[in-house]
Order: sequence, then C-alpha cells, then structure tokens
Amino acid sequence: MIRVVTKQDVDAASKEIESAPRVAIDTEFHAERRYYPKLYLVQVHVPDGTTWLFDPLVPGLLEHAAPALRAVPWLVHGSAYDLPLLHGALGGLTGSLFDTQLAAGLVEAAWPSRLGVLCERWIDTRIPKAATLTDWSRRPLHDAQIRYAADDVLVLPALADALTRALDERGRGALSDAAHAEALAHGAAQPPVDRAWTEIPGAANLTPAGAAVLQELAEWRERVARDADQPATALISNGILLDLARNTPTTANDLRANRRFPKKLIDSWGPDLLECIHAARRRPEWGHPRFPFTHSAAGRRLAFVECAAAAAGAAGQFGWKLAAPPHVREALALLEAPTRADVTAACATPPCATGWRDDLIGDELAAALTGARHLTLVDGEVRLT
Repeated sequence: MIRVVTKQDVDAASKEIESAPRVAIDTEFHAERRYYPKLYLVQVHVPDGTTWLFDPLVPGLLEHAAPALRAVPWLVHGSAYDLPLLHGALGGLTGSLFDTQLAAGLVEAAWPSRLGVLCERWIDTRIPKAATLTDWSRRPLHDAQIRYAADDVLVLPALADALTRALDERGRGALSDAAHAEALAHGAAQPPVDRAWTEIPGAANLTPAGAAVLQELAEWRERVARDADQPATALISNGILLDLARNTPTTANDLRANRRFPKKLIDSWGPDLLECIHAARRRPEWGHPRFPFTHSAAGRRLAFVECAAAAAGAAGQFGWKLAAPPHVREALALLEAPTRADVTAACATPPCATGWRDDLIGDELAAALTGARHLTLVDGEVRLT
C-alpha cells in the first residue's frame, strides 16, 4: 500500500516506521540552478508494510516524523546524494545504513551501478523509469510520479538481502560494515573545498604554480557559490578559471585585455579574482599543490596505479574506484618508491575514516608498486601476475 502522508496520518506513519526492524528510504530532488539541491519528496517503505511518501513542502511534516526515521536502520541506494539532504531535513541520520550501490561495489567490479541494473542482475526485477526527469516541484503529484517514487524503495529490501548474502559468501561482511560507517560519517559532514580544483577538467595539465592559482580561485568560487546557493560553474565557468590559472593576470587591465573574459565578471568579481591570484603567487614553492600532474613522473606513476587498481578490482570482484578513490591513487603516485606501509597509510588518509580499503586492495596495490607482481596482458585482459 502506498500512502502520501498528511498531517492527519503522520502519527500513524511515524509509529509504523519506528516499530520496523528497517526501512527503505529514497529522495527526489532538483539540483539545477542551485548549489544545495532542493528536496521535494522522501519515500519510506516499511518491508511487508506501507510505503509512505513525505512531502517536505508541507510545513512540519518531516520534522514530526524525524525522530522515528532516525531511530531505525536504513536501506538506500547511492547514499552520497541522499544522506546530506536527509541530514538537513531530519536534523540527523540513522545509526545504521545499508547502501545497495556501495554493497554491490564490494562484490562486483562494475561500480557505481544504477539501481535498475542491480535489480536485473541480482533479483531479476525490472524497474520502470517513465518519470525519471519529472518535475518534482509541482503539486499535486500525479499517479505516475507516486508509482515511480514508490518503485525505487519497494525493491530495496530484496536487493539488500541478495547483496548481503553475496558479501557473506565472499567474507566481506566486516568490510561492508566499515564502508557503511564511513558513508554515514561523510553524509553528515560538509564537503571540503580544498580539492575543488582537482575536479576541473584540465587541471592536471597545469604547472604547480598554475595549480596554486586554480586552487585559490576554485576555493573562492565554492565559498561564493555556497553563500549565493548557485551552481559554482554558473558564477564563473571552469574554462575561465583555467585561463586565469594559465595566464595569471595581475591587474584589472590585464583582465580586460582578455576578450574571453566577460566585462560583467570583471565588474562583479575582478578584485576578488586578482586577490586569489596574488595570494597564490605569494606562496613559496613548497606551498604549491602536490599533485601527479600529467607531464611528470608522478603523472606516469598515477597511470600505473590506476591500471594496477583496475586489474585488482577485476580479479577480486570489487569496484576499483571505490576501493582506491582519487586521493588514495594520487597519494601513492606522489611517492617514488611506495612501500606496503605507504599503501596502508594512503588507504586511511582523509576523507577515508577507516582502513577497510587497505583490507580490500592493499596487498594487490603494494605487490604491484614494489614489483612483487607485474602488469601484463593475458588473453587481452590486463592482469597482475
């Protein structure tokens, strides 16, 4: 049964949720034209019970149910987007999480996978996607939207059970627990801005001095975008930031001399941009970002680390980008002769909260980096042998 929660039945919904051993939860939101996504629907399915749809636009509704929702374990899919939204809407998070996308990354090489793909693969179930790009801000919700919203949570208990069995069969239950604890910690934290520059396409092609300029500019842009609740690239494009990092203008006249630079931006942000550039230029050489830039030995080592991690993931049946995210790969690439201890340290550096990655991929990475195993082609597949 699917029910859109009203003020009259929010107590009944809260009571059923609070008494459940676990609930499946999902959100619908819009991220366009804003920095912080806007939450428009929260779907909560009680296994063998009701699927409740909470409308965040109804004042007090979610706040009333928040204690009940925080009190039970959650089943989710792709929690990186949902958890920050739910943390703000509910004033906190659950103490126990199972993310089917994360769990799948611990038992199969394809990661991240969409919910529909995992349902077909693990529980032989197809999910209709007719309302994928619907406008969730309009009210009232129509029947197709309600059905679509419910479908995503109805399948989660069966999918979670199938993935739990797979984790147990592979002896990765403890790894899953640690990975989910880390995901909860990240969901409650404000994302850092100091790595925003690394996500700009072309950043790896800069010099260290140019990267320092881009780092200052990208951090400034993130702070302004947060305050204005606008997408960062809507303020100033990535291309303009890269141009500033490459050419490092130092005066307003230098800015105006660049025909690609809109006059409106100079009037609005010119002094701030120049201050970012001057701040970067004042840095000593040791204050430049340490990064495996493309045209460097570290950049070539990064390519090796990524290839080794991908081979390890394919052989061990886990998502290599989950086991070795960018900051882990970069930390290893910056070392000329990494040891097994270096791999352990890299796998536990922030924003990683635990060492579960080292348990999953550490031995294989260390063996490749120390020469104990070699990358080679076997039947057209890259392998560690």
